[in-house]
Amino acid sequence: MIGRLRHRTKILVRSEIPDGGFGTSETFTELGTVWAQFIPVSGLKRIEAQSYGADVTHKVLMRYRGDVTDRHWLEWNNRRFEIKTFRYLDEKTDWLEFTVQEAELNP
Repeated sequence: MIGRLRHRTKILVRSEIPDGGFGTSETFTELGTVWAQFIPVSGLKRIEAQSYGADVTHKVLMRYRGDVTDRHWLEWNNRRFEIKTFRYLDEKTDWLEFTVQEAELNP
């Protein structure tokens, strides 16, 4: 399984900071870099995911890290992904599987 982890991926922490007016702007801080596997989700799986309120675009597999949750984001190939759900693969703490939604990046 390790051979499939060929995508160098950043784990990001999202923060909101005051913009000097009445709003906020978001910033991302890198928590770490790992090897992962990104798997595009088929059309049928996307429809199923939407029924749960999430527009899932990919599944991501990576080795277990205790500091990554659904509050983090992933960045791969200059693309940013919001983690929607995560689970321990095979109910063990060796592997994590995420469902993610690709986000639009602001220029």
